[in-house]
Amino acid sequence: MNILLLGGYAFLGRAIIDVAQARGHAVSAFNRGNRTPMAGVEQITGDRNALVLPDRRTWDVAIDTSGQAPRHTRGAAEVLQDRISHYIYTSSISVYPYPILAGVNESAPVAPFPPGANREDARDVENYGPRKAACEEALAAVLPASSLLIVRPGFIVGPHDYTDRFNSWIERAARPQPLLVPGDPEQPVQLIDVRDLAQWTIAMAERRAAGVFNVTGPERPLRLIDVAQTCIDATGGTGAPLVVASEELKSAGVIPWEHIPFWLEPDEYGLMEVNIDRALTAGLRFRPLSETVRDTYAWLQSSDHPRRVIFPPEIESAAISAVRRP
Repeated sequence: MNILLLGGYAFLGRAIIDVAQARGHAVSAFNRGNRTPMAGVEQITGDRNALVLPDRRTWDVAIDTSGQAPRHTRGAAEVLQDRISHYIYTSSISVYPYPILAGVNESAPVAPFPPGANREDARDVENYGPRKAACEEALAAVLPASSLLIVRPGFIVGPHDYTDRFNSWIERAARPQPLLVPGDPEQPVQLIDVRDLAQWTIAMAERRAAGVFNVTGPERPLRLIDVAQTCIDATGGTGAPLVVASEELKSAGVIPWEHIPFWLEPDEYGLMEVNIDRALTAGLRFRPLSETVRDTYAWLQSSDHPRRVIFPPEIESAAISAVRRP
């Protein structure tokens, strides 16, 4: 199978290339060319705002991990509609209206754009979900449904994760001090290892599967306290989870998501309780969370990329001290 990857080599694209090559497929990658190409990959340098591909080239499938605005996906579909037989778009569970309802499945309506919002502004993080939904709509307007696979992942984790959201839990868990667990220890958590997502995506490409799929994991949501303990155990940490009520942490200056990601209030739990029955039926499988943590920690120890999630030590120490004070 000849695959055209519309995206870079940083995280999901890297995992997709690894899986595709391991299964004997050839990969061409269209991106800005600002990273060293992976071995065995044909580099096609260009910009999504003006997608130009080599004349007369065709591929079996295009896998789009970089379409962030409707102009990107619409333009790609128009250029590729006669050059491919299958298009896979990496969307997001954020397409569902916020707060996401627990158990939401693929038949649920997607979030509309707020009046006056710019549908094409890829820098607008507030409207990320509606924009991804608009990207899906742009593809569906050009490509036949039988050739279009829409993948809606949840939080993607694993080696080479440059967001550092889950990485920040892993690195804190490895230290010999308490691991602050915010709010409710029973809070649900859904995550998917980038390699499991890549394996499933390539398997779906091989089958020319079409339709819309929520793709996160595992089979049933994890508990926040269990995720914390797994991070400690898998990194060899010697601390213990320290559960602290949300209001206590906030009073100590701890900011949800800025200092501790995956910190939800009860009315937000639906974000981590998405229905994935369709993807499970289609073969989605998961490695143990402990393996994800171990492999990610090994990568982090050798990675010098700037960390994006910073929990200031003075705030963390003050929060721990305040909780432990008699």
